[in-house]
Amino acid sequence: MLSLGEEKQFLLNLEDEVVRGSLATHQGKVLPPVPRALPPPPATPPSPEKVKEATTKAITPFQKTSREVATITTAMGGMVALGKTTGTAFMDNFFTFGLAGLVGYRYVYH
Repeated sequence: MLSLGEEKQFLLNLEDEVVRGSLATHQGKVLPPVPRALPPPPATPPSPEKVKEATTKAITPFQKTSREVATITTAMGGMVALGKTTGTAFMDNFFTFGLAGLVGYRYVYH
């Protein structure tokens, strides 16, 4: 809306691409579509030397499982510590919020 006026006066600046793109007619005449700028050229692919440097090593199934177990154990330990340091009212609300988030995620995305 700030593009439609200058110094507290209503003004249609047809040179402004935002204002011009939002208009279909002006003074009883149908305006042609706004000319679009061409997209930038595609980036050149990286050289083979850079591709070799950027490759990562795959982790083994044991490493993947170990990381998942460590993450879950840390999260559960954090929940136990949070439960020990706070009151029951906070934990009740915290778990209600967590369950609502999980149910909402499953409902919206699945």
